[in-house]
Amino acid sequence: MVHLMKRMKNQYNENSQQKQAGDTSVFMNKLLNYDPNDDIDYERELGFVNATDDFPKTDMITLVTQGSWKYAHHLIELADRWDGPISVAIYTPGDSFDIACETIHQLRRCYTKIRRKVTFSLFFPSKLPPYSSANKTRFDDISCKNITFPLPDGTPMEKFGAYPTNAGRNTARMVVYTDYILLADIELIPSRNITSMFVEMLHRDGKTDKNVVYVIPPFEVSETVPLPENKQELLQLLKKKQAIPFHKVSSDKELAPTSIRQTRTMCLSYSLACRISKAYK
Repeated sequence: MVHLMKRMKNQYNENSQQKQAGDTSVFMNKLLNYDPNDDIDYERELGFVNATDDFPKTDMITLVTQGSWKYAHHLIELADRWDGPISVAIYTPGDSFDIACETIHQLRRCYTKIRRKVTFSLFFPSKLPPYSSANKTRFDDISCKNITFPLPDGTPMEKFGAYPTNAGRNTARMVVYTDYILLADIELIPSRNITSMFVEMLHRDGKTDKNVVYVIPPFEVSETVPLPENKQELLQLLKKKQAIPFHKVSSDKELAPTSIRQTRTMCLSYSLACRISKAYK
């Protein structure tokens, strides 16, 4: 398995250089009382495929997210809107490794912004290490114009049990080298230019203390409504009741929004666009 990972990693990263995790990742571990050495249930391949672009450490935000190969196509829209680096952890237990690698390859082949901005890491249970099949399916003969995601004939992830969200988040955080991170689910789509606007807000208000955590309330809109580009468009959708707080209609009380009136007011107090998402159910 180690030989397989090393071979694939060298193949993907011939034109890019791995960054070392910076102070932000170490600081977050202390804040969360998290020691990676204690997490023996999962193994990781950090920087399995690295972004080709270099981003500055100072005054830059890394979008940190995670998911399985079935959700990796959300990176297309994320990379288009996010004006900074993205660190994503892909879950690859057992025989899901081949389709995960092919998904990463095709996303990078067909989308320049993913190739330039996104660093992919892998994580998997220690008891379910990834392995490769001799009969893996390739999609290089399909033009980027005609390829669709998720790729067909993939491994059903349900057979591996519950998805380990926190292990994915911790994995993606481990390769962050920028001053700030935004932790978000892979289906959530940020407003355009949110990185530069957030940094401008920090300097304008003198709020650069690393001990401060900012909460950006998410919203969801119907798939029939165009995704708003900024805060002003979001406000119009809220007025028309075409946008609602994320998970407002969820039957799971743990997923329902908390203190939404307060967080909404806080968001609208700044010239910072709210994070938004399309409804995906």
